[in-house]
Amino acid sequence: MVNGKVTAIEEQLQQMLDDWKESILQSVNEPILVVKKKQMGTELQKCLDQFIQTKEWPTDLQQLCKAIKELFADYECVALSETAFMEKILSWGTLSPDAFKKKINDYIDSLMGGKDKNQIRLAFTEEREKK
Repeated sequence: MVNGKVTAIEEQLQQMLDDWKESILQSVNEPILVVKKKQMGTELQKCLDQFIQTKEWPTDLQQLCKAIKELFADYECVALSETAFMEKILSWGTLSPDAFKKKINDYIDSLMGGKDKNQIRLAFTEEREKK
């Protein structure tokens, strides 16, 4: 029984690490960040480049964290609850594709509060089941 729970926890942790890795790899390849990366110090660039090429966590995670923190220093994350987002969409009822796009854009604009769209990153947050 305990072994099964430990295995389940290990699998959940591994899935979280894999999800984080994929999210970071997608984010660091955004064109604006590729340009910003070239302005970073050589050691941080090397660390990021190695991570991007190998798609594996480096042995020096602190260096990678420092590089990512510097890369995203000018960005603000707006968290979106998956549940709240779905409830919002479902509350709109049946819409044409154009009306749906407009509602989504208006909703996103309301979340950003007039901030620069180029400096905002939207991130869904998961409500994890408590066991």
